[in-house]
Amino acid sequence: MTPALLDPAGPTFRQRALCAVIRAGRRTLAATPLSGSGPTSALSAALHRLAFPVAGTVVPYRGLRFTTAEGDRCVATAMLGGAYESLELDLYERLAARASGIVDVGASIGLYSCTGAAKMRPDGRITAFEPVPANAEALRRNLRLNGLADRVRVEEVAVGPAPGSLTLHLDPANSGGHSAAPDAFGPGGRTVTVPRVALDAYPWERRPDLVKIDAEGYEVQVLRGAVRTLAQGRPAVFVEYVPEQVAACGDDPREILDALWADGRGVFVLDKVCGVVRRADRAALAALRARHPHCDNLLSVGRPAHRALLPEGSARVWSCAG
Repeated sequence: MTPALLDPAGPTFRQRALCAVIRAGRRTLAATPLSGSGPTSALSAALHRLAFPVAGTVVPYRGLRFTTAEGDRCVATAMLGGAYESLELDLYERLAARASGIVDVGASIGLYSCTGAAKMRPDGRITAFEPVPANAEALRRNLRLNGLADRVRVEEVAVGPAPGSLTLHLDPANSGGHSAAPDAFGPGGRTVTVPRVALDAYPWERRPDLVKIDAEGYEVQVLRGAVRTLAQGRPAVFVEYVPEQVAACGDDPREILDALWADGRGVFVLDKVCGVVRRADRAALAALRARHPHCDNLLSVGRPAHRALLPEGSARVWSCAG
């Protein structure tokens, strides 16, 4: 697919307005029976087609350019909001700028891989793991679009506790929502079976300084296969933490906390609602059973140099009250 450039002046008023309507609708309906229903999904799809009538439209974000995976109706609208993953990416950029090796598990279309490759030192390299073919295609396309393909090695495989294979259930609208949970999208949905590797068994050219894991509930399995990788060199680790997604994959979310706190590491909550980074309270996180609006991404650091990059106020303890 040849990307079609968005208006050179940037997103149009119409595109921004339509995407704002889509985002507002999703927020309003998030906790209601209408969320994800047939009529709601159809309306969202129609609005998305009005905003992006040309497949492969390039969306500018944080100084880079991105195309979305085929069928996605979520990522472009989120990017045009201007604050998509902004707290996480601000901190990720700080850490990436001092990294020679980065691992991106669940790279999707390459938001973190492209951002890391653009910010890391000249001799740095990224290994990006993305098992879904449509996402991997968009990832490679976005790396080429931003002139970063020579800095990122794309592995079209899943990551887990050991080499093997994994069946993924595909989200029909969100390229970042594909899941290993068997009941993620109801019966009869599309699936894909992909090869699987373990980070501890991967033939690294260089050990990572920074690891990002976003596996839609499969994080426990990823971490089970990364014990040596995290112990050797003590990289900083970004992990998505959504307890109900982890439970849907058959795992205990507390295993994520065990891995993040191992070897005297410090763990921090990235509170994107309040726009702050705060020291995590393990008991408070262990008590969560569902997605918390203030807390779905954690950072674990073991090196003093990484702690020094945390923003002011990060030593204060985060609470579930936000």
